[in-house]
Amino acid sequence: MIETAIKNGIGARVYRQRVRAGWPRSKASTQPVQRKRYKGDYAVYKNGELAVMGTRKECAEFLGVQEDYIHWLTTPTAVKRRSKRRNHEMAISAVKLDDEDDE
Repeated sequence: MIETAIKNGIGARVYRQRVRAGWPRSKASTQPVQRKRYKGDYAVYKNGELAVMGTRKECAEFLGVQEDYIHWLTTPTAVKRRSKRRNHEMAISAVKLDDEDDE
């Protein structure tokens, strides 16, 4: 069944975790992995100043980049790489904006 899972784009680790969690093997090897995406707004900074605020799509269109890049800018990897740059305050950065109602 693990071969079926891999053919369906499900990693071996995910398959084993599902089986250990009590999933039927047939479901564990065929149910697609759901990725949770942040659907809120972002603030993107360029050269230390606010460049654009909006959805991932709006920010990407404004900057002429792909939507995934906007999301990537908020990841720990991007923050770490940016901090190692000489002029890190001049690099493009982004933050996720939380809704105040969620607090």
